[in-house]
Amino acid sequence: MSFAVVPERVSLTNTLCRVVLLAACAATSFAARADVKTPEQYCRQVGNDDTLREIPDSLAPKVQKLFGIDSADDAKLDVTSRCMNGKLIACNSGANLPCGKANVKRVNPAANQYCNAHPNDDVPAGIAGHDSVYTWHCHGISAQAGSAQWHVDARGFVSEVWKPVP
Repeated sequence: MSFAVVPERVSLTNTLCRVVLLAACAATSFAARADVKTPEQYCRQVGNDDTLREIPDSLAPKVQKLFGIDSADDAKLDVTSRCMNGKLIACNSGANLPCGKANVKRVNPAANQYCNAHPNDDVPAGIAGHDSVYTWHCHGISAQAGSAQWHVDARGFVSEVWKPVP
C-alpha cells in the first residue's frame, strides 16, 4: 500500500527552489517497505518523517471526527499527515493553517515590501506568510517581527495545528 505526498502550501516567502523540491518528492510512497500496510505502522517503524502526506481513505472518517470536518471527502482534501516520535499526526490546513515547516525568520522581504507602501500598518498574514510564527508590524517603512503567535515543535512545525490521529 502506498500513500501520496501532499505538496506543502506555498507562501509568498518560499522560494522557487523549495517548490521544485516538493514537486520532485510527489511520487514518494508513505510505506517504504512491503511489510508496512498502514500509515500508523509506518510511523511506528520510522519514528520521524517530516514529509507531508495525504490521508488515505481508511483514515478519512477518523480525521473528519478529529477536526470536526463536514465530510470524509473534505477531510481527505484538507488534512495532511506526518510521523512524529513513532505516532501518526495530522493537520487541517483548511483555514490557512501552517501545516508545513514553520518560518522562524525575523526578516521578511514580503513584509518589508508591504511596509514601503503601508507605513506604520499591521502586515496581513497573507503578505507575511501564514507559516511565519510572528505577527508583523510596519515600523515606518520597515517590517518588524512582533510576538510569536505559534509554538514550534522539535521537528520545526507549528505545534498548535498538529493532532495525534486516534
